[in-house]
Amino acid sequence: MVRMADIKASFRPNLWPMVNLTFVGIIRTLSGVGFATFFILLLKDRGYSLQEGGDMLFIYQGGAVIGGFVGGWTSDRIGRARVIWTTILLSTPCLLGALYEESSSLLGVWLFFGGFMNMASNSVSVAMAQEMVPDNAGTASSFPMGVSWGAAGAALMVFGSIADKIGVVATMEILALIPLIAVLLALLLPGDHRFKPSSSTTQGPHTPSSSKQSISEEAV
Repeated sequence: MVRMADIKASFRPNLWPMVNLTFVGIIRTLSGVGFATFFILLLKDRGYSLQEGGDMLFIYQGGAVIGGFVGGWTSDRIGRARVIWTTILLSTPCLLGALYEESSSLLGVWLFFGGFMNMASNSVSVAMAQEMVPDNAGTASSFPMGVSWGAAGAALMVFGSIADKIGVVATMEILALIPLIAVLLALLLPGDHRFKPSSSTTQGPHTPSSSKQSISEEAV
């Protein structure tokens, strides 16, 4: 049975990288989900039907799904942190391109790559969190997933109020640009295999068999 003290001990060596990674996830998720939320309103204002808006949202989400797979695969080869900051950085021009594009065909292209780049680091963030706290990988996964998505959802209420005051387009410009803050934070993330081992990892698991072996060795 895992005790709370053991969980705290496993998180302590990499606490600040985990906090940093969580804030990266919050900003990335806020940008991606917020952009999709307001984009439907923007398309309606520009004369698109609800069907066309749904099609565009499907393209955006499809890019996000593929991006998550490709991002995870790529991070296994070139490193987690590098994929995180690179893809988040590239999401900004793609989202801005979708915001300003007037051609419906090119709009789909911008949206696909906007969703792709925004969510390419999602699975990578989960993998990095698990590597930071291997003894409690399930708990670690809840930070870049549960905490990030929950906080981003709460922040959307604030951006809804902002949109009422400055307009949908201006709000979406902000949502497309805030990933740059996440990039700065992601650049501070440690490289692969540079995480500090937890105390339980360093000492190794304590099992009854290991205890019996040590007792027998002392007897000899």
